[in-house]
Amino acid sequence: MTKLVRNHSHWGAFLAEVEDGRVVGVRPFERDPDPSPLIEAIPAAVHSQTRIAQPFVREGWLKAGPGRGEGRGREPFVPVSWERALDLVAGELLRVKRDYGHDAIMAGSQGWGSAGIFHEPRGQLRRFMGIFGGFIDQVSNYSFGTALVFLPHVLGSAQACTGPLTSWSSIARHAKLMVMFGGANPKNMQVTKGGMGAHAIGQSLAELASAGVKVVNVSPIREDGPAAVAPEWIAIRPGTDTALLLALSHTLIANGLHDEAFLARYCTGFARVCAYVMGERDGHAKDANWAAPITGIPAETIRALARRMAANRTMISASWSLQRADHGEQPYWRCCCWPRASARSACRAAASASVRLRLRHRRTAAGVPRAGHGERAQSAQPRYSGGADCAMPAASRRAIRLQRTQQYLSRHQAGVLGGRQSVSPSPGLEPAALSLPPAADRRRA
Repeated sequence: MTKLVRNHSHWGAFLAEVEDGRVVGVRPFERDPDPSPLIEAIPAAVHSQTRIAQPFVREGWLKAGPGRGEGRGREPFVPVSWERALDLVAGELLRVKRDYGHDAIMAGSQGWGSAGIFHEPRGQLRRFMGIFGGFIDQVSNYSFGTALVFLPHVLGSAQACTGPLTSWSSIARHAKLMVMFGGANPKNMQVTKGGMGAHAIGQSLAELASAGVKVVNVSPIREDGPAAVAPEWIAIRPGTDTALLLALSHTLIANGLHDEAFLARYCTGFARVCAYVMGERDGHAKDANWAAPITGIPAETIRALARRMAANRTMISASWSLQRADHGEQPYWRCCCWPRASARSACRAAASASVRLRLRHRRTAAGVPRAGHGERAQSAQPRYSGGADCAMPAASRRAIRLQRTQQYLSRHQAGVLGGRQSVSPSPGLEPAALSLPPAADRRRA
């Protein structure tokens, strides 16, 4: 008899068809309007012969203990029971803590692992090691690490990358043109860390198309532009987006399409940017003729795109891929300069890393120590779900949302990569400023 078991994955919720303890099939979540076909691979993945079913330990280490690394890469791995593996790991943690201190324990690795908030492996690992006494954490991440460090220097925070961002419905209502640097491939939106209940991007793109918003996909790959909006494709040489953005800016400035009053009142540093773009500093104007051989895009195509963006209310997006490169901060920097150079023509930009960044998950850093220097773990205050069984007053919930927004905008301080650094836990709630429910109602954290 087939039993249906609800489950979740990074590519969406699903119902597992289970027979005699084995997953034999999957059914999409009934409320998912556009389920990802990736869920069809779940039965094969669960029961694959290549899946590691129990702990393994390198043979030489198992026989001689730590300090015997000669056999690394050559010795076989020996299967052990879960009980013995737990004892081995616990013993090593105690040994390293005793002999070298918490600075010798790295527990900040980034990974997806299991879906969901509670089962997210990194959150569980950091909480456990925080309770253990401390550890070395990582700075930023490998998905949009450049943006997290760089954007606060230009925009004051990394919100343009981490969200919240302009909604698709708002773009459909107010924009006439959307230019996607790096595209917005729909297949990338089938997957998000922690998973999603409903894949709604298809409906959002349909609204964009029905509203008549024109879309330009600036990418080396045609398929990066979502077919639902029939995008125009401008094929660019990989890694040359900054040159294109500089040339677009040159066309705007040369034709007087920038708002000098806006720039003088709200922006800092435009004179230096302008001098560089126009070639006053080095004698090389960064115009379309200069960018054409670099980007592989005809000069007239570059000039036409700039005039088109200036003539229409334009939304700009930039994918994470642009900053995953040497000098990856440069294309984001140029995207940030666009609203400064195009205010007169109602052109607005956001270095928003495409729509994929809209799928952001918040996690509580409870039990995570500061700075990994063996300090006592500092737990964050409880977080409330806001469900029907939570008796928190509406005014308190509004106060919490406001405070979280203020904390988010204030905690993105630029840091120095490398060295012994850890990410501090998210600031806890301040009871003095909030009206918290009685202790008996604090059922969820």
